[in-house]
Amino acid sequence: MIVSSYQEFLPHPHLRLYIEAYWRCTVPEAASVVSYNVFPDCCADIIINLRRKTGQSRASLVGTMTTFLPTSLSGGDCLLGIRFKPAGLTLLCDVPLQGTSDIVVDEVPRLFTTFLVQQERALHSADWQKTLDAFFLSNIPVQTAPILTMVSAITQKKGLVRVQDITSAAAINERRLERLFHQHIGVSPRTFCKLVRFHAAFTALAQKPISQSLLDFAWDYGYYDNAHLTNDFKKYTGQAPSLFSPSVSDSSKA
Repeated sequence: MIVSSYQEFLPHPHLRLYIEAYWRCTVPEAASVVSYNVFPDCCADIIINLRRKTGQSRASLVGTMTTFLPTSLSGGDCLLGIRFKPAGLTLLCDVPLQGTSDIVVDEVPRLFTTFLVQQERALHSADWQKTLDAFFLSNIPVQTAPILTMVSAITQKKGLVRVQDITSAAAINERRLERLFHQHIGVSPRTFCKLVRFHAAFTALAQKPISQSLLDFAWDYGYYDNAHLTNDFKKYTGQAPSLFSPSVSDSSKA
C-alpha cells in the first residue's frame, strides 16, 4: 500500500510563540490519490505545494477550522506547511483572518507571496527551514500583542473560560473582544474556547488510562457526560471517540 510521508519540524526558538511547526507531506509518484480528513487544531496554515511533477509552487491559506476538512493529494505532490499558533499568522504576516474559518483560500498574504517568488528555489533546497526562519524572524512584532496573552490564558485552562473572565482580565468590552478574535483567529471567543477544549481532549484521549472511565475523562475536560463528549468528537472529526483511543469502546458507560 502506498501512503504519504509526513514530518514536523520546530521553528527557530524565537518563533515558537507564533508558529506551532513547519511540516512536509510527500506523496510518491506512483500513488494515484491519497484521501484523509484534517481535524481542527486551533491553528491556521499556509501550505505550499512544491509540486515535484511540474516544478511550480502554489500556496494556499487554510483558516481556523471548526469541523473536519476532507483532503486529497495526488501522486507527486510535495507539501510544505507552516502551522501558525492562534493569532500567529496575523501578527507575522499582517493579514486579518475574518471570513477564513473552514475554507481554503487560494491567495496568501501579499508579504508572503513576494517572499515565495523570491525564495522558491531556496524552499526546494536543503536549507528550506533556515529560509523560512529568516523570513519570519524579520517580521516578529516589536511588542507582544494582547491577543497572545488571552490565547495563552484560554489554552492553559483547556478552554474552560468564560468570556466575561477574558474581558475582565483584558479590561476590554465584549464587542472589542469579538473583533479581536475574528481579526486575529477568524472565530469568536466562545467558538475558540470550544475548539481549545476539544483539541485538549482529542490530544489526551490516546493516553487515557484504561482504568479511567469515559465519563470521568469527559468531566476532566468540561463535558457534561459521555454523550456531550461524543457529540463534540463527531462534530469536529466526523467520528466517535472510540476510534481515537484503544481504551474507549462505543458502548463505554460511566
